Amino acid sequence: MKRQCNILKHVWLAIYVKAHDANSHHPSPLRNIVLPSGKVSMGKSLEGIDFYNRLIDELIANDIEPFVTLFHWDLPNALEEEYLGFLSPKIVDDFVNYAEICFWEFGDRVKNWVTLNEPFRFTYFGYVKGISAPGRGGENQEGDTETEPYIVAYNLLNCHAAAYTKYQEEFKENLLLESEHPRTDPWVMGYFAWSFTDSFEWCGGYTQRFGLNYVDYKNNLLRYPKKSALWFKKFLSGDKLQETRKRNINGIVQAAGKLNDAPTNGIESDKKRRKAQT
Repeated sequence: MKRQCNILKHVWLAIYVKAHDANSHHPSPLRNIVLPSGKVSMGKSLEGIDFYNRLIDELIANDIEPFVTLFHWDLPNALEEEYLGFLSPKIVDDFVNYAEICFWEFGDRVKNWVTLNEPFRFTYFGYVKGISAPGRGGENQEGDTETEPYIVAYNLLNCHAAAYTKYQEEFKENLLLESEHPRTDPWVMGYFAWSFTDSFEWCGGYTQRFGLNYVDYKNNLLRYPKKSALWFKKFLSGDKLQETRKRNINGIVQAAGKLNDAPTNGIESDKKRRKAQT
């Protein structure tokens, strides 16, 4: 764990702070590390929790705010074997128990949480195409594409709702203050780019390169900023961000105006037509 923390320290912080001027990062606690069995009753990993505490502390020490994602497609295999994971409603209790551990262990420093990472893609690739975990629904693979995706989606929504409710009822008052929320222009709080380096993708392996930083797989995994990294750094500096925000707001206002006009005119015309007919 100490070696992993050193790697994370030198790689992530060097890229984020020195290359991008970023002020936030969204790590995802691997559930298998925090809760190896997937169940609170079977015990949590103190070493795993210590690992993420070190990571969070290191981020904060370097003025990088953690936005923690609770589930990034890493369901403990024990739960898949016991009751087929997200195909069973039993997953909801186990998920909210895991979320509660994260809230207790990291919530004194983590103020922003994401429950599920890309639930649609997890469902589609895992239970329709069968090309990512748990690999159901694809050609010559176990699974029913006509029913299972809907069951999984339903249970994912319930996991989100249960974790959200737990946080709102038992943790939010101790974690968030009203003064921490923006009162004006609240639509966009920030941006995360996927991915900050070329990475291993579920479907494409190492063949797809869309990281902000190029990874030289043949030369000790050296990393080099791409033009996109330099653009993103400039974007995060503030000027382009403000321009984008203003453009988005103006677009929303204009779209709302058109939306308001169209139905009103249609309704008035329909009223006049019915009145003329009578």
